[in-house]
Amino acid sequence: MNLSFFDGLEFALGAETVPRTSSWRNQPIYYGIQYSHEEPMRLRIDGREFGLLRGPHAFLTIPGHIYEYGPQKGAWYHHAFICTFGPRTAHYRETGLMADELATAPVKIMDGHRFLATLRSLFQYVNIPVPPPPRAVLLLEDLLLQMHESLDLAQGVRHDRSSTIAYLEARMLSHPERQFNFNAEAARLGVTLTHFRRVFRETYGIPPRQFLIRCRLQRAAELLTTTTRSVKEIADLCGFANSDYFTRLFHQKFKHPPHIFRARHN
Repeated sequence: MNLSFFDGLEFALGAETVPRTSSWRNQPIYYGIQYSHEEPMRLRIDGREFGLLRGPHAFLTIPGHIYEYGPQKGAWYHHAFICTFGPRTAHYRETGLMADELATAPVKIMDGHRFLATLRSLFQYVNIPVPPPPRAVLLLEDLLLQMHESLDLAQGVRHDRSSTIAYLEARMLSHPERQFNFNAEAARLGVTLTHFRRVFRETYGIPPRQFLIRCRLQRAAELLTTTTRSVKEIADLCGFANSDYFTRLFHQKFKHPPHIFRARHN
């Protein structure tokens, strides 16, 4: 099969590091997509500080800019990336698929699990000795479209069910200690609680209550590595009324109880 329409693209680098504890200063020679899945990441582009990004975020790295990114001091984050080159990238730049707005500021990805799955599908085409197949080109373009769609949602271009759920996700990431009424969230969407849970799970891979617990545990991990507060205080600050229950959940997620996790990351 000869589909020359897809010619002009190669993949130079691509990997997923879980967890990553080091920061990176990138002066790219390739065009890349950088992605942080869940854990908070700090980002600076051309000296502009974007602070601590929570939840799934992506940004383009393109020649001519300087990107500095990494975890909070003493913490870690989930990093994945793909880098490409070839004459087809010039076409992406000219048509806006690789727009400057994706390379000079981070984009909050609305469906992180889908984005990460697409990235992982691309890794098999890195450094292959022949031009990548059309499917690989489509996967890269799908990632770029997902970034544009997420940017549109963030700017209020669409106000549909997915954007409402994305707003709930952002609230849980920003304030996991709060109590969330999922009955009320379902009513806001005009659906039953059962249907709301199903839609949320289809979007994020887990039910809303489990997602909230995951956000609380991640915030707890941040506080353990950046403060000297006691485990009980941190449990309270993260929305856990019972510190024993918090310790059990934390151990399940991070494979260490809180006090050992703190010692290993300080």
